[in-house]
Amino acid sequence: MSASSITLQQHPSLGESTHMPEFKGNLPTDNFRVYLDLHENPQELPVVRKWAAVLAISCASLCVASASSMAVFAEDGVAQEFKISQVVSVLSLSLFVEGLGLGPLIVGPLSEVYGRNLVYRISYGLFFLCSFPVAFAPNAGVFLAFRFLGGFCGSAFLSVAGGSISDLFSDSTVANQFAREADRHEGSQPPPEVRLVMGKLGGVLVPVGLFWMAFSTYPQVPWIVLIIASIPFGAGIYFVFTSTFTYLVTAYRPIAASAMAANSALRSAFAAVFPIFARPMYLRLGTVGATALLAGLTTLMAPLP
Repeated sequence: MSASSITLQQHPSLGESTHMPEFKGNLPTDNFRVYLDLHENPQELPVVRKWAAVLAISCASLCVASASSMAVFAEDGVAQEFKISQVVSVLSLSLFVEGLGLGPLIVGPLSEVYGRNLVYRISYGLFFLCSFPVAFAPNAGVFLAFRFLGGFCGSAFLSVAGGSISDLFSDSTVANQFAREADRHEGSQPPPEVRLVMGKLGGVLVPVGLFWMAFSTYPQVPWIVLIIASIPFGAGIYFVFTSTFTYLVTAYRPIAASAMAANSALRSAFAAVFPIFARPMYLRLGTVGATALLAGLTTLMAPLP
């Protein structure tokens, strides 16, 4: 069912805009609009069914993300089997990530026209099929080509998922604690930008964690210090991602999937390039210098959330 075909109306019990059905008898005929009965509205589904859908989407997202990162452990083996350089073997990760970025630009809008479920089924089916040519690739060309196609086909679960969340839950449910507090104090629905408050804290924690890790890599520093340094870094990443995604879902209803697609494309464009120069950078600058460089870059970007 197309989420973009449901017009926003005022829900009397929620006091906020939600995707509510329109009835054909009360509205002019429109060949491009889908009219829903109340029981067809995804936000009216039982809570158990909603979270079952979220769990299924999350499991598929985990599979796609794992397929992306697992390639790192096979780089040396790929280089030896296909007799290619280490730089070329890194492309197995970069091309997959690039596919994750480009795929949503197509599947995101398609999910808003033809429905989420159809896109999910086709996407995961093709993602599954693309894993076989990767496993049994006769040469590096086939291997790299299907790594890209695998990322492209599996990308729906990293972008369309945001659209599914916007279909299933109201803004008040998606809102973080800061938004709920603003809602309670102001007595009205806060603007979507309130969701970014948590991202401000995350934007500070990320460089703090990276600087801490950079200067904890000296041999004389106990290993536990480096492990502890990962806590603010991980928390910062979580805060930035969560605030950004909830902002996009609430600010761009009912086209949240397209908004998430644009975010994914930009993020993946940078992520695809990084593995190519990461190892040379660390070999040249060392763990302290390279990590401190990344910390400096994230410090410059801290105001963005």
